[in-house]
Amino acid sequence: MVTAIAFLMVSYRERLIDSEGEVARLDGLVERLVHSNVRYQEYAKMVEEASTENERKRIIRDIHDIVGYTLTNNITMMEAITP
Repeated sequence: MVTAIAFLMVSYRERLIDSEGEVARLDGLVERLVHSNVRYQEYAKMVEEASTENERKRIIRDIHDIVGYTLTNNITMMEAITP
């Protein structure tokens, strides 16, 4: 009977040690996941800022082209009608 109890205690101790190892492994995975998530969020913010800047540049270029074209046409038409 004592042998059976000793065997159960050794078996329980081994499972406990295995569980502790599994917890440590999972903690490491969680730490890697958190690190990856932070890097992903930084990348997403960088892409968003670059996209916003590119859109601003596009709008500025469009405004410049439209206003410049319109003013040039108006000046040309005014010069054409002035004797």
